[in-house]
Amino acid sequence: MVSLLPLDVLPIILSHLTIPDILRFRLVCKGYLHVTKSHAIWFAYIRQHFLRRNLPLPGLNGRTFETLTAQELESLAIKAEKYRRNWSSAEPIPTRRVQFTAVPESRIISLKFFSRHGEHWLFSLSMTRNSGLRAFTFQCWDLKTNPPSCIARRILHHFAGLAFNKMLTGRAVVAVMTPECVGFFPSCCLAALTCRGVPLRICLIDVDPVTRTQSRGGGDDGGGGGGGESRGVPPSIARRSPAQACVNVAMLEDRASGNMMLVGDLILTQDDVGRTFLYHFEAPQARIELVHTEGHVQPERILDVLADRDWIIVARTTTVEIYALPPSIDRSIQIEPIGVHKWQWKVDSISLARPINSSETVAPIHLVLRYGSIHPWPVNLIHRFVLNINDTFDPSRSASKHNFPYILPPLNTQMIGSPIRLLSVYDMAVGSHGTIIYTDSHTETYFGHSDFGQRLAGTRIDERSDDGIEGQVGTMVRESSVYQVTERDEWTKVALQEEEGRIAIGHVDGRITVLDYA
Repeated sequence: MVSLLPLDVLPIILSHLTIPDILRFRLVCKGYLHVTKSHAIWFAYIRQHFLRRNLPLPGLNGRTFETLTAQELESLAIKAEKYRRNWSSAEPIPTRRVQFTAVPESRIISLKFFSRHGEHWLFSLSMTRNSGLRAFTFQCWDLKTNPPSCIARRILHHFAGLAFNKMLTGRAVVAVMTPECVGFFPSCCLAALTCRGVPLRICLIDVDPVTRTQSRGGGDDGGGGGGGESRGVPPSIARRSPAQACVNVAMLEDRASGNMMLVGDLILTQDDVGRTFLYHFEAPQARIELVHTEGHVQPERILDVLADRDWIIVARTTTVEIYALPPSIDRSIQIEPIGVHKWQWKVDSISLARPINSSETVAPIHLVLRYGSIHPWPVNLIHRFVLNINDTFDPSRSASKHNFPYILPPLNTQMIGSPIRLLSVYDMAVGSHGTIIYTDSHTETYFGHSDFGQRLAGTRIDERSDDGIEGQVGTMVRESSVYQVTERDEWTKVALQEEEGRIAIGHVDGRITVLDYA
């Protein structure tokens, strides 16, 4: 029977079955066993059940499907299906829970996952106080080890801000702003750090945290200038110290006083009078000033930035603005936004997210925010807006007011109930595949009171409705899942690596909890 079916049809048929059905199908005969072990069958299954629905595939680690064997594809599909069922349940169960201390007696004030070339890292920023003086420690944790090991570290005694890179293509992984520079710079400076060999964020982490040096007969070359290289002797391998793994990429003089953003190799800063500048770190003298449509400055604080094609989206506390960028920044100019939306209330926090697996040239943008209004009900809701694609946009032409990529105003598609107490600490993160996680004060269901305690919950985004329209008008929704609850006010920050099913939680005492669900 199998031989009567065209070879290109059978994978399509079997891809509509569940994994248990496929495994039962292979038990019928040797012919069916051979068919269900083919590369085409499992690639068709993954495409049907995961890629088309923008669902994560944990363990892919940047590999292409062409490089995977049929057995690897089958294992990938089985693992992804188990993760999907666990992640979408009301109370997901961690497959692994690791807790470690970043810096003793500190407070975690920032967390960020980072992945490249199969490596999975977690960046943390801790703050300590000693005799009234504050010190900040930036660290990179290798998640392959248990517990995670610190492979890069930099202690910052003069610290005014930090920004993780919004893109993977930049040569720096994080930008650090300090009130004074070592040496010559009396004003603010921007330090861009990078990993040696592979671009990352600021405080740059070496993608390969080892040194390779020629040695003789197991002796220590000591890094000195004496002695030539031994022919035919392979280089010795040694791990760099965490302090050496952070390498300065650039040291720039800047008068920034507001928030700072790092977008690839571009730096976005605000000066002390509210002017906003965008420039390439290799040519800081040529700057684009982002100005209001009426020509005046926009002093409102920048909360998030997203770059897409030849434009950039800037989210401030009162507005979201889209600017068309020139092909290169080779001279100082002023540009006005090609589109602006003003929020109903002042925004407290916002995350801009683009679907990671979108095959479209221009993808809709999700805006997840919490207002900072003095009225109680806007603060106790998380809103999800969508910038839908403008059907008249021509991607072959540059973006402009007359060729605008999105539809304004953004469409409010979901309102998520997420109550917070006055002066309580809360945070949220948006995953690459549409999950929003957040900490709030909704604890009465679990402890019978809401005086203290925290909840870590999540809501998933349905990328498309049944009729294929993006971003349908939504209503009030509840959480999809509750990951953790605590009867103490101990969580400060959360980070989400949805493609690997991983959540990180920062604590007030310097601890970090990493939860794996895949």
